[in-house]
Amino acid sequence: RRMCKAHPDKELELYCEKCETLMCLDGMVKDHWNHNYVLATKANESHIPNVKELAEKVKGKQLTIEQALEKIDKIRSQLGKQRAAEEDKVRTEFSILANMLHQRESELLDAIKQEENEKQGILQYQRKKLEAALLRIRKECEKANTTIADKSSPYNFIENKSKIVHSLKQLRDEKFPLDPEEDDFLFFVNSDP
Repeated sequence: RRMCKAHPDKELELYCEKCETLMCLDGMVKDHWNHNYVLATKANESHIPNVKELAEKVKGKQLTIEQALEKIDKIRSQLGKQRAAEEDKVRTEFSILANMLHQRESELLDAIKQEENEKQGILQYQRKKLEAALLRIRKECEKANTTIADKSSPYNFIENKSKIVHSLKQLRDEKFPLDPEEDDFLFFVNSDP
């Protein structure tokens, strides 16, 4: 039995739909007299399907994020291959000019590596954000499912419903950076005449 905090001698039997809270009969008469209310046990039955549906929608973002992570990993891999190809172009061009252009060769190699490092850094940062988002989605879906499955108290779910719904709606509405924020191209540009 759960007792009312406002009226400690009364048992929590009703759920106020407007305030989204459990209440006793005194609370209904005194504090919630003009609100819609149902038996607390019925509130679980009516709200669980909505939270389950919301949790499934949020969980649906998991595949999209996993696909975005695959794209990022593919581009990161291609950047390393592209870097090697661009380095070969630089070496071929500078072998003709030999010692006179050796300094320029080193500068261009460093620039390509720096460009790759910058792109890798941007993609790594995006990857970490998506991994964090994926972790949050998994955590909140698990929390929702655990609360729904917890049959130890008929009030546990309804007491936590607002927080769960708020978190799931935030995740549902959040825009994630799913498209890679960089491409897999590195360019050698010879600016000498």
